[in-house]
Amino acid sequence: MTSAEARQKVLRALDVAINVFNNPKLSGTLHDPAVDVTFAELELDSLAAVECCMALEDDVGIDIDPADLAIHDSINKLAEHILRRATAA
Repeated sequence: MTSAEARQKVLRALDVAINVFNNPKLSGTLHDPAVDVTFAELELDSLAAVECCMALEDDVGIDIDPADLAIHDSINKLAEHILRRATAA
């Protein structure tokens, strides 16, 4: 898995959890890997965080805890965390 692929997996999980691509203001930004967006900017609540983690676990095959979203608090940071964990597994 590459960094770009890990980022896409995070975006897919966020779309499952909160339909991020339904927001035209954010949609263009989210497709730009150079732009990092925090989960606070996405207004990710605790339920959406759990749903996002579940979607990531299904996609990546590793356990993702909602606390990971607090520690790795942006799309790119979480993608890098997932990439490191997947590579180590």
